[in-house]
Amino acid sequence: MKQLDKNLYYLVEHLTTTINFSEFLETEVGCKLRWMKPLSSAKCHCPLHDDNNASFFISLRESGVWIFNCFGCGVGGTIIHFCKEYYSLRNKLESINFLCKKFKIEDVEGLILEGLKNLNIKVDVSRKLENEHMLVSNQCRMLLNKDFKNNQKWVLDAYKRLNDAMDKDDYESVEKIGYEASTLAHGE
Repeated sequence: MKQLDKNLYYLVEHLTTTINFSEFLETEVGCKLRWMKPLSSAKCHCPLHDDNNASFFISLRESGVWIFNCFGCGVGGTIIHFCKEYYSLRNKLESINFLCKKFKIEDVEGLILEGLKNLNIKVDVSRKLENEHMLVSNQCRMLLNKDFKNNQKWVLDAYKRLNDAMDKDDYESVEKIGYEASTLAHGE
């Protein structure tokens, strides 16, 4: 299922960000939501078990994904997890298929292919950044081998800037540090 999860990532992202879980709970399940923060956080009696207290909470994340958690039965997740439990579906894939049919999402293959294309772009950028990082590290080592005493302060500063740039996925800054190290190493 892990490989399947990777291939369905974009489809899952599409479902969880485009389906309004609060509306689904009210219209499809019949829940009476009590809003704690208007249109972003609510609670109700859990539709998954007999619930005397309102132990079922939903909230809208910054990413646009609705999540739920029931403090009574301990179930939580996204609309995909909810549908799996509520409709007694066997797995996440059945839940995804259910939601696609329910909301008439027909271009499932297109969504998966789009997600895979975007995944390849992210991997390529990450690989490019890692390769540049290795080049800069080698140039810094060459500087230290050339003249440790005179270059140690610059290399230490360069590594701090390099780590900051890597944390931000800032390829241009990594490349700039590499250019500076190369210039110093070659005495230009």
